[in-house]
Amino acid sequence: MLIDLTCPAEVFRTALPTEEMPAASLALYNLSDRVIVSVEVTLRLLSGSGAEKERVVFRGRALNGRPHSTFQMNVPCTPDPAARRAETTIDKVWFSDNAVWRREASTSVEYIPNELPVSPALTDLKFTAGETAVGFPSQQEGLWVCVCGRPNPDGQDVCARCRRSKELIFTRYNREAVEKQVNQRERQLDLNTRSVREDTARLQRIREAEYNRKLARKARRKRLALCLPLLAAVLAGVYFFGGPALRLWAADRAMAREEWTSAAGTLREILPFPGAESRLKECEWQEALSLNAGAETREELKAASEALRAVEGRAESIPLAEEADLKRARLALEAKDTAAAREAIALLKPEDERRVSLEKEILFAEAKALYADEKYDKAREAFLQVASVYPEAADFAAECIYLPACQMIDNGEYEAAIFELNRIPEHPQSRTAIQECHYRIAEQALEQEDLETAAAEFLMAADYGDAPARTEQTVFALAEKAYGEGDLAKAQSLYGSLPGYAPAVEKNNECLLKLARQAIHEKEYDRAMTLLDALPAEDAEAAELIPRTAYLAGTAALRAKDYAKAMTLLERAGDYRDAESKLAGAIEALVNEKLSEGDAAGALELLPRIENSKNYKQLNREAEYQDAVARAEAGGDPEVLRKQFEELGNYKESRTWVKRTYYQEARAAEDQQEELAAARLYEKAGDWNDAEQKAAALFDEYYGAAASLAREAVKNEEYQTAVTLLETLDRTELPESYKDLNTLYEDACVKAGEALYQAGRPYEAAVYFRLANNPRRTARYLNYACYKILGKWNDRQGNPVAEFREDSTCDIDGESFTFLVSDSYTIMIQTDEGMIQGFRITELNDYALSLRDLRPGRADHAWSSLRRAPEEAETAGAEGSGT
Repeated sequence: MLIDLTCPAEVFRTALPTEEMPAASLALYNLSDRVIVSVEVTLRLLSGSGAEKERVVFRGRALNGRPHSTFQMNVPCTPDPAARRAETTIDKVWFSDNAVWRREASTSVEYIPNELPVSPALTDLKFTAGETAVGFPSQQEGLWVCVCGRPNPDGQDVCARCRRSKELIFTRYNREAVEKQVNQRERQLDLNTRSVREDTARLQRIREAEYNRKLARKARRKRLALCLPLLAAVLAGVYFFGGPALRLWAADRAMAREEWTSAAGTLREILPFPGAESRLKECEWQEALSLNAGAETREELKAASEALRAVEGRAESIPLAEEADLKRARLALEAKDTAAAREAIALLKPEDERRVSLEKEILFAEAKALYADEKYDKAREAFLQVASVYPEAADFAAECIYLPACQMIDNGEYEAAIFELNRIPEHPQSRTAIQECHYRIAEQALEQEDLETAAAEFLMAADYGDAPARTEQTVFALAEKAYGEGDLAKAQSLYGSLPGYAPAVEKNNECLLKLARQAIHEKEYDRAMTLLDALPAEDAEAAELIPRTAYLAGTAALRAKDYAKAMTLLERAGDYRDAESKLAGAIEALVNEKLSEGDAAGALELLPRIENSKNYKQLNREAEYQDAVARAEAGGDPEVLRKQFEELGNYKESRTWVKRTYYQEARAAEDQQEELAAARLYEKAGDWNDAEQKAAALFDEYYGAAASLAREAVKNEEYQTAVTLLETLDRTELPESYKDLNTLYEDACVKAGEALYQAGRPYEAAVYFRLANNPRRTARYLNYACYKILGKWNDRQGNPVAEFREDSTCDIDGESFTFLVSDSYTIMIQTDEGMIQGFRITELNDYALSLRDLRPGRADHAWSSLRRAPEEAETAGAEGSGT
């Protein structure tokens, strides 16, 4: 993606136009330290596939883009339902000091956007770097891309958009650092959850052990009551048989009563009496467990831990001791005794996650204590160390800068406070505090009558208090001073920075007009046009000066052979002097320039504007030729291009291109298996490439076999076969080698009809006579009575009398017959005795018929002057006219 890093503004987002709001709404951000008053953009509305639906170049005026702030701009355009997104390019930016930034193609650099798709990685990044984050920072050739998505030059240490330092971004928000912070937080959450579960389980085990001990004591008391006599005897034996054994028995009795301390003391006294050592270890273990079970205070937990660690041979002693230490550390934390908490977990392994988690918690508590003691530097350092685990620590860390900065503001140390506050842009009060500092500095500058400093500082104070009003007042006073000193350029830039301040608007227009006149006098026409464009459209003097200035600037551009610029300027000159003729000259020169560069499409766009030029026809012909060639080389539609080349006649290589396009059309038809169409197109391609050979081959493939068989059939007088072979072929545009097929087909039809007629099958013959479609050769047959009599006949009153059909059946006066016209006058009819003379034709033409009944035994009866039925008469008339 291309970006101009020198552009002082950027487009945040674009809202597409709607029926209610027929304009695209742009949200722009001022990256500079100056006020932006005007912006010219190129807006492209694009479809879902990326096709351009509309392009608009628009300049927004009277904007109020304050430094490092967003501002709005609307671009009028027609809503298009097919538009799905918009692309906006900033071409020019005007500042309040009359400086202008223009886009140059040479300053654009390529970069790879770092936007992440919606994913867990983006969620983790936003959790760590804030909602403005769009992707991980990346270092690219000549630039670096911030976590907010903004590319910045290598030499720039602070992001132009989010104002965060490059070092902070690449240290804290790279992929590894973010993953580490997220993992630490997840481990902390897991540890907290696990600790709760372990505490719950441990308490449950303690309760179960206590319950089991109670049950054991009850059982022992029952057994003791049953065994008192036996015990008395045993005691007597012990008394008489040795002191150590008696002491061992006493220790066992104490252990049975769970008097572990007493039993341990007794056992220590009789060591190394057999069985005493093992009992002593059990007593020490049980004593440690008892201490641990009843430990609630920090002192009790410490004693339990020490006792458990002193036990040997018990694998579970160390985990229980560690649990006691952890519990003691938490109690110490609750008492805000962080030193005791650290001492409590000192014996845990450094890599123990529980120790790591508690150390973070201790550090967080220490940071809060330092914060409460106003030791902000040390507190901030501690807060930052635990910010990945405790999100609120980041807020405390920011407060560690904000509170001292507030003290600096109270002490009047505004510059130092601004420096500190800029370190914490995420703090909700940071921006307001910075604005307050600028406001106070501005007030001090006013007291010292330093208007320039005051104006700049009030401007940086943005919307703090009455800063906007005081900015206007101070800048206006500074402008008045410059105006009084005759520095019109400075005065105008200052007036122009106050677009909403009524007194400044009038003075700004006055300065613009004077500066424009001065520029015209100095022949700096481009600067003059820029100044005049900045004036309101309704300004009468500007409206008078613009045509003249545009004419002078356009003429200068024409001399410099900058025809595009000259055309734009001379258009604005209207009918000033000979601007129209110069405009036509500029357009013609630009057309020639575009044609020499191969930009035929651009030339064709301009040509309609110079239709009256004497060179129009030649230029238009060349542009159309270049355009057709370019589209042909780009793989355009061959049929469309062929017609375009045909219209160009013999111009340059148009005839050759016609052949090439015919050839391309033929190949396309051949690919679609349309062999005959392909052959005809190859034939029209003439001598281009192998078109003649391909045409001949395809014609032979289509006509060859059928033509050969048809010729052989005619030779053998098998005319009906020849007709059948040829009638399915397309004979409309026969190639030279098959030109005889139409004549062959016609001869076969006529001769087949003659043969059938001679065989007494006139109506079958009629089919072939009609297929011949040659009245000159078939009229003498079709005028025979057997054909002319066909149809319906009525008497004078319109009543049907007779009908003759081609299937050799007829109806006469209500009787039906199978008939045959044997000669021009006799109608033979089928009877049981065979064919007999049935009727005599005494008159027959296209419209009238007279018959006489010849059948034996029938009264002489005649039907005279019969008329064809209306529909038959119409058909006969049509056939007659055709004949």
